[in-house]
Amino acid sequence: MQLEPDITQRIEAEFSGRSRSSVQKSMLGLATLPECQRVARCVLFLAMGDEKKIVDFVTAALTDYRDVIWWAEYDGKEARLRDLSKPFRNTD
Repeated sequence: MQLEPDITQRIEAEFSGRSRSSVQKSMLGLATLPECQRVARCVLFLAMGDEKKIVDFVTAALTDYRDVIWWAEYDGKEARLRDLSKPFRNTD
C-alpha cells in the first residue's frame, strides 16, 4: 500500500523526525483492511497529532476497522459529520 498524498502531507504536518517515520509505518499496517486509505484518514483525524493515539487507533482498526470509521465520521448517533473516504482538505 502506498499512502495517498493527502495522508502523507497530514503526517508531515503533524509529526516530525522519528515520530513521522513511526506513524507512516503504522499506517502501512492498515494495508490489508478494506478501505485502508479511508481508515488511515480516520486514524489521523482521531489521533490529532498524538503518536500514542495513532498506535491505539491502528490497533482498534485492526480489530474492527468499522469502529474507527464510526468514531471519526459520525456524531455517535446516526448523523454523518464528515466523509474521510475523500482526501483531507486544508481545513480538516
